[in-house]
Amino acid sequence: LAPGEEQALVLDTYCGDSTASLPQGSALLTPYYLDKSRLYRGQAEIWRWSAQYQTGHSTAYPTSREYDLLEQNFAMSRMEVDSLRSELNRIVKANVKARQEELEATKKRVEDLTKEQSRKHIHHSSSSSSSTGFGGGRSGGGAGASF
Repeated sequence: LAPGEEQALVLDTYCGDSTASLPQGSALLTPYYLDKSRLYRGQAEIWRWSAQYQTGHSTAYPTSREYDLLEQNFAMSRMEVDSLRSELNRIVKANVKARQEELEATKKRVEDLTKEQSRKHIHHSSSSSSSTGFGGGRSGGGAGASF
């Protein structure tokens, strides 16, 4: 484009968060990249993909309850939408639970490693306790340093 020139670019857009409400005013484009095979399957497939990253409902009246909009733009019947919402809720709950379990396991590993490091520090300090100073005299295994 030449400086100052404008050109309209028509994009197919999808809602990326079934638990959020419809945007008021301009929509924010996000940098998500999905392979075309998902896009060809429509809005429901986008929500199935994004549900694994969601933490639950972020609004009282989510986009996934906009029956008229979904029917007009994506040919989804009310029954299909309700079935999809149930499926998405199961996906979200399962992934939230899995992330919580992973977080708890990680906290436990950190706690165990901290205890192990503490025991090593205590053991190392007690095994190098007979020194008369740094770099001189009698040194029993270390130069007065502990790790």
